[in-house]
Amino acid sequence: MFIMENAKKSRQYPEGKNVYFIDTSAILHDWRVLERLSDEENVLVLSIYVLEELDKAKKFQDEKGGNARAASRILDEYRKEGNINKGVKTKRGGFIVVDCNGYEKIFKKQMSGMEKNTDNRIIANAILWKTETSGQYKKIAVVSKDVNLRVKASTFGIDAEDYKNDKSIKNLDELYSGFTIISLSEPELLINLYRGLVSLNNLTRESQRKINSLFPNQCLEINIDGKTALAILKKEKGTLSCVHKPSFAEKKELSPKNNEQALAYELLTDSSLSLIALSGKAGTGKTLISLLAGIDQLGKTYKQIEVYRPNIEIGKELGFLPGTVEEKFNPWIKPIYDNLRLILGNGDFDNQSYSKKTREIIKIRTMISALIIL
Repeated sequence: MFIMENAKKSRQYPEGKNVYFIDTSAILHDWRVLERLSDEENVLVLSIYVLEELDKAKKFQDEKGGNARAASRILDEYRKEGNINKGVKTKRGGFIVVDCNGYEKIFKKQMSGMEKNTDNRIIANAILWKTETSGQYKKIAVVSKDVNLRVKASTFGIDAEDYKNDKSIKNLDELYSGFTIISLSEPELLINLYRGLVSLNNLTRESQRKINSLFPNQCLEINIDGKTALAILKKEKGTLSCVHKPSFAEKKELSPKNNEQALAYELLTDSSLSLIALSGKAGTGKTLISLLAGIDQLGKTYKQIEVYRPNIEIGKELGFLPGTVEEKFNPWIKPIYDNLRLILGNGDFDNQSYSKKTREIIKIRTMISALIIL
């Protein structure tokens, strides 16, 4: 162990920085914490006991084990750059320190009688830094996913923070919706849109500036003098693709009922797109419109549909289900069957004399059952 004087000398970092003591739980949750918090204004401190816990965790063949191994590799790279006990500069301009200095006096005074486990050692380490640096740093805090550790740290006057840097979405309103309303001032654009594609080169500079700031394949509601039109931005082609509103859509037994469903159906039937993600509240028709788009393209773009549905309970637990394996999984796949019956009609779906299209669809039934069982 280093004596206190050496401990003080090892902490010669620029004043005004934030000092974060990283708990093992934060690293096992996301190894990138060592990179994401290593900004120029931060000093990251890992107790030597955290490294011992990482060493024990890295043998596990799961996500936590993978995170432990990744973190160990990062620390090994920094070790090669200099004395990591005194602090090594990170790639992003901050400092990372593995602290093995003594803090027994903290357990003798402030934490007398408390067990000397890793959590308490991290807190003791933070208390020691705060005591010895006398306001040199802007903040000294513990970063942990462990609620009890955060509560204990706060009890001893140490700031405690949950690691949330891996959560880029703070609330659902920040989630990219893929849809936006844009106001333009070109009346002839609406007429040209209803005729088909519109080249972005034919728009005014102001309109081009607004549209070029959007993402490829973004769904648009274009508002011009109180009149609106739906379109999808095909950025690579430099065009706006018209999407007819539901009231103008092709009349058939089942079709999009609102603007969002019309835009989703258009994306789902675009063969140039290999991946489409739909998000929305339950009951908005995401599964139904996806199946409808798939069925409408069978025999044309695609030969078979595969439906992947997780067996996650929502609401009341199903508990033990009697019957064969197939019967046990029927409640999980029933919503898919209900949508298929709505699209194909009860008679066509259940009758043994299937049409060619229905025989293709029935492969979904096998795929669903086999997938859930596996």
